Amino acid sequence: MGKNMILLVEDNKNVQKFNKRMLERNNFDTEQAMTLAAARDFLAQRTPAAIILDVGMPDGNGLDFLRELRQTSQVPVLLLTGYRIDLTFLREFTTNRNDYLKKPYEFEVLLERLKILMQKAGMKT
Repeated sequence: MGKNMILLVEDNKNVQKFNKRMLERNNFDTEQAMTLAAARDFLAQRTPAAIILDVGMPDGNGLDFLRELRQTSQVPVLLLTGYRIDLTFLREFTTNRNDYLKKPYEFEVLLERLKILMQKAGMKT
């Protein structure tokens, strides 16, 4: 497992493909999950350096998945959401191990937020 392997949990094939291509251009290895179930299966076998997680998934809510994940893992997670952000969300989900980015976003912003999140977790990017 490369130290910079990112798990992309996103159900939109175009977004998934674009983020994969751009992350790989920036020296990250990527794995993909189109559902939360696929992400769970992946995480049962391997641990990524970070996860980019869409909040709105076809088989559940990414926020519930993150709560579940936090019971066993501290892997950094960058949430992607098209939903309205409120103070409750910010308080619960923005920590040293979590951050969020509102859709639509510029890839350069995603990349920088990801790097900062990984650095806060003590990783080199």
